[in-house]
Amino acid sequence: VDIRTKYEQGCVGYTLPNSLHIPMNELFQKESIEKLAKYSDYEIVLSCHRGFRTLVATAFLQRIGITNVKSLEGGIVEFALNIKP
Repeated sequence: VDIRTKYEQGCVGYTLPNSLHIPMNELFQKESIEKLAKYSDYEIVLSCHRGFRTLVATAFLQRIGITNVKSLEGGIVEFALNIKP
């Protein structure tokens, strides 16, 4: 789940394949929580620019019972720097 804004997505220019896009300002809305709850059989990885916001978001989601969620360490920038073209 990419929690960056549309602007941030454009700055880095890379998004993980098959990602859901739920910006951080929408992540804690009822509809978004319900959408994430439907993925209880999967590991959910949150990504943002550098990985700081996803740490907070992961902790919050785990507190409300969505325990299959993790933060992408270093964010999408670190991931993009370490993938092979």
